Amino acid sequence: MARKFFVDWSDAAFPRILDIKFASEYAEPLSLAEAKAEVVDHFRHDIDHAREQIKKARELRVADIAAG
Repeated sequence: MARKFFVDWSDAAFPRILDIKFASEYAEPLSLAEAKAEVVDHFRHDIDHAREQIKKARELRVADIAAG
């Protein structure tokens, strides 16, 4: 039987992939590849969100310069 893992999000900045035997009853058992993909997807979402915020800030700055 393949080992199962879960992602510990108790510290969202530094998630840990742990063996399922250390999980609570609510943890979803994942393969190692699935657990890695979950972490990567989470940080890709954070990066995309940061890019959107930077873009909005730059647009506001351009609008302020154009109006002033």
